[in-house]
Amino acid sequence: ANVSLLHAEMMNEDGFVQHRYGNSPEIATYIFDSQREGHVVFEPSFTYFGFRYVQMTGFPGTPSLTTTLVAHFVHTDMEMTGNIEFAPNDHILNQIQHITRFASLSNYIDIPTDCPQRERRGWPG
Repeated sequence: ANVSLLHAEMMNEDGFVQHRYGNSPEIATYIFDSQREGHVVFEPSFTYFGFRYVQMTGFPGTPSLTTTLVAHFVHTDMEMTGNIEFAPNDHILNQIQHITRFASLSNYIDIPTDCPQRERRGWPG
């Protein structure tokens, strides 16, 4: 069976992902033995994808919304040199700080980039 994953940052009104922001769509196609039983792991070795949504086609059966796909957050291992914390009861500001930290980390895979879904190559400058 061929299972394709189309990664994107936006979704169209029809529920399909929108992938017009790049030079080419971020598609990963995995070919596996459909007779195989049990848990199958699709994990690329030499690439990564920055995305908010993923559209899956070719999946044999009915996918579960909570267990079929699991995404892993990857980034360069960087030591935290400072920390900003707001009052413990200010959940919104602390959540914004947490999201900001993760957004910054997502832009570091060996080299700093502006956005991980489009600028994964160090040579464009």
